[in-house]
Amino acid sequence: MNSLGIVLDLRAAVTVGDWKKTVAVASHYQTPFYLVWAKPFGDLVTRITEIAQGPATFRHWYSFKSQPVPNLALFAKGLGLGIEVVSRFELHAAQKMGFQPRDILVNGVGKGTWLRRDFPHLNVIFDSLKELELLARTAVEQQWRCGIRIAVSQQTNADYPAFPVQFGIAPHDVGRAHSILKSAGAHVDVLHFHLRSNVPSVGEYLGALLELSDIARKFSITASVVDIGGGLTEPGIDFSGHPRLGFPADEYVQVIERINQLFPSLSEIWAENGRFLMAPSTVLVGTIIDSKHVDGYRILICDAGRTNHAMPSEWERHYVDLAQCGDWNDTEKTIIHGPTCMAYDTIFQGPFPKQAQIGDRLIYFNAGAYHLPWETRFSAGLCKVLWTIDGNHVEEIRAEETPDRWFSTWHGY
Repeated sequence: MNSLGIVLDLRAAVTVGDWKKTVAVASHYQTPFYLVWAKPFGDLVTRITEIAQGPATFRHWYSFKSQPVPNLALFAKGLGLGIEVVSRFELHAAQKMGFQPRDILVNGVGKGTWLRRDFPHLNVIFDSLKELELLARTAVEQQWRCGIRIAVSQQTNADYPAFPVQFGIAPHDVGRAHSILKSAGAHVDVLHFHLRSNVPSVGEYLGALLELSDIARKFSITASVVDIGGGLTEPGIDFSGHPRLGFPADEYVQVIERINQLFPSLSEIWAENGRFLMAPSTVLVGTIIDSKHVDGYRILICDAGRTNHAMPSEWERHYVDLAQCGDWNDTEKTIIHGPTCMAYDTIFQGPFPKQAQIGDRLIYFNAGAYHLPWETRFSAGLCKVLWTIDGNHVEEIRAEETPDRWFSTWHGY
């Protein structure tokens, strides 16, 4: 079986060349802008669903925190996806977009302070004993489908491995969590874990599933859903401009098979892959606005940067290319900076085409996961967002922020 990359059938992949043609369609829009394309997202949803077949139905949830773009969320809705929300802002957005309560999954921490008590038929994953104490009776009254997130031992803090992360109920408290729900008249219908982003080995899912199965057996929990969260390594573009392969598909099949073996009473398996499904759906397009040479490096200043648009480039390496087509064999050592007054504002460092000059447009790939929610106004306001379904017709779905609007958040001005 092929490795699971941008798509399983690489002939159908959205390539760098395809993106350049679509960016050219948007050439009349002033940079910087994000361009969101439905096709890469839809391709990945289709392919991963094809390999996740089994007795239990496999269901994706659109992770709104990862890519809060209504057009893409509604496109996902059309593919049959529900939406995962983690705040009252996102829950409000899901309602405004027309998602039915049964297609909304409320997740995350601190829900006891914001989750509405008058919204029936939601799916709610409880994250702490305190949430359960505050909301268990409401869950029964509002007929919520209840789940608990368990802090399995494979859940780790990638930045600080010596410390736990803030998510989930500790295994030793699961019995108490189950008891609170039972006393209120509710049932644990969903068992959930999420390891972290970019899980390096499928084997970690298998270990987590074994632990989850042991916990369920210990506390006599018969769930109809296992939610394995997200964490699949994002596919994308390697530094030669070719599709970069991600998770081994055959190993992911083993995960699905193991879930069905360990939990034979399941009706559904849920997944909330944000970075994997969404990263390839978006590019960030900017223009070179200045150029200089310093200490043996060519410095290119771009109107799109890390500090205001591409925070994930601090810990991720993203492929960057000129928007125009060409064979860039002649390169020089280059650092590409954004426009802000911050030395930290760097989105690329390495060999880059010598042909690049002021006025040329750049494409920063894989900008579809966490770039938009982490964007800032740093000195310049928010940029526009463009949308395309077919790659041939582009529309503006969010206008760039004007200086007046940027400053008007201060009362009295």
